[in-house]
Amino acid sequence: KMQKYLRPPKLGPANKRPMMPVPLVAQSARDMDDDDDLELMGEFEILKLTHHPFIVKQYSVWQAGKHTNGLLEAVLGPNLYELRKTGWKLPEDALKFYIACLVLILEYLHDANILYRDLKPENVVIGRDGYPKLVDFGFAKRTKFRCYTTLGTPDFMSPELINETGYHVGVDYWALGAVLYDLIAER
Repeated sequence: KMQKYLRPPKLGPANKRPMMPVPLVAQSARDMDDDDDLELMGEFEILKLTHHPFIVKQYSVWQAGKHTNGLLEAVLGPNLYELRKTGWKLPEDALKFYIACLVLILEYLHDANILYRDLKPENVVIGRDGYPKLVDFGFAKRTKFRCYTTLGTPDFMSPELINETGYHVGVDYWALGAVLYDLIAER
């Protein structure tokens, strides 16, 4: 498929670009209320279904008393929001690369009937190898049907999501366009 032809852009020497560690090693439902615990369990269920090089890997999930815990891949690098806020400008070829990778991720998720529903620069972490990893599947949902729940980050929400008129995969592509605009506007 297309992803085998994608190569990360040359962003310059590692010491010239911002690299902030984002350890995503373990998540736990401790100190959360029951709704948060259910959301985290839903996130773990979605991650269990995904096996894609651009999606954070889940290695293990276990119960400790009434709490759910999970061990996730450590993705060490900045997210797209952090890159943007440091004042460092992504070159055009890097923007094209990351948007193409996000399209591949969304196609993969949608083929598995998974709506992501929270695509934003903060949820795209750039690994040390230069490839993006999509993280935070707390709002993701597996469904073939329209949804009516209002959730997500307002700057990246589609009109049908805000207006509660029902939505499906289009909300993720709207958010992708908003992410692209957000990254371009900072250039």
